[in-house]
Amino acid sequence: SSIAERYKKTFNLEPIVVMNAPEIEPSLRRKVLDPERIRLIHHGIASELRKPELMIKTIAMCEKRYTLHFMFMPSDYQHYLKDLAEEIAPGRVSFNDPVKPEEIVKNISKYDVGFSLIAPTNYNYLVSLPNKFFEYISAGLAVCTGPSPSMVEIVEKYNLGCVFPSFDPSDISQMLNNIDADKWISMQQAAREASKFLNSDNEMEKVLNLFTKLL
Repeated sequence: SSIAERYKKTFNLEPIVVMNAPEIEPSLRRKVLDPERIRLIHHGIASELRKPELMIKTIAMCEKRYTLHFMFMPSDYQHYLKDLAEEIAPGRVSFNDPVKPEEIVKNISKYDVGFSLIAPTNYNYLVSLPNKFFEYISAGLAVCTGPSPSMVEIVEKYNLGCVFPSFDPSDISQMLNNIDADKWISMQQAAREASKFLNSDNEMEKVLNLFTKLL
């Protein structure tokens, strides 16, 4: 909605907002959360602008029950991230091969928490509402994000995750360390409920309605 408002202000257009949510995954089974082994997943592009190293620095300060798992598209920046992980969080950060887009939700459903942290280094990243955010919800994961307004709005509306007060790893780790297993389970349940509304069937209906009016 933030981008839609900017189009309206700058170009005097009246755009509709279609969120890039995936299809519903009815075959996913509810998993059991191990309170001693909570796995955070982040997938997408390993971009220096997005500062994924903040997540590595966070996990280094977290309790040992937390591990971090990346699923990145190949890039040179991964070498730096792997070296950093080995230096400050040895054995607690893994780098997994990417999968096809249509396999993402099923693949990430084995994890517990979607780590949707994107540093606001430009306007698009500030107001971003990325694919991964909706894929985490569709997979039934609790979703954690920084103070990114578009993601915060949905997280708080459905109570499906946590919002960090800043992008500082010390603030993020402190918040994660204070969340117990029952809270994670509650957020996962909320994500599963939210996926009934945040999916491609509902979002693409907006596009179909628009074309119907135009025709």
